[in-house]
Amino acid sequence: MKKFFIALCLIVSVFFTSCFEDKAISIVKNGYFSGYTDMTVGEAVNGFFANPKWTSGIPVDEELSNFMLVNVKGNILYNEKKVDAFIQFTVDENTGEFELYAFEMNGIPQNNIMKLYFICYFKGFCNH
Repeated sequence: MKKFFIALCLIVSVFFTSCFEDKAISIVKNGYFSGYTDMTVGEAVNGFFANPKWTSGIPVDEELSNFMLVNVKGNILYNEKKVDAFIQFTVDENTGEFELYAFEMNGIPQNNIMKLYFICYFKGFCNH
């Protein structure tokens, strides 16, 4: 009986975590980059990342205290090499607005030019 109860608890927890996605993650996944409504951010991430993992959390930085953070980790191809990539969005859950906040490759923070290239790539303006 104890094994049955443990198995049932595991099934229920998997069901609830897969059916009820975090609000901040849902805002980003179902949202669009400004001026580009051909593809959601979630669709773009799935086409760009290999096995993306989405997480969210509360920032520790005081200047971001009014936002939630949404993180995406996975592998991408950069210069035909597989690299670990990380993108982070700030999300205002009250307004439903979000913004690309950070972009890293192999743990190295990328500058604003690389962030723009990242968005440009999603919008299809840059070579894939």
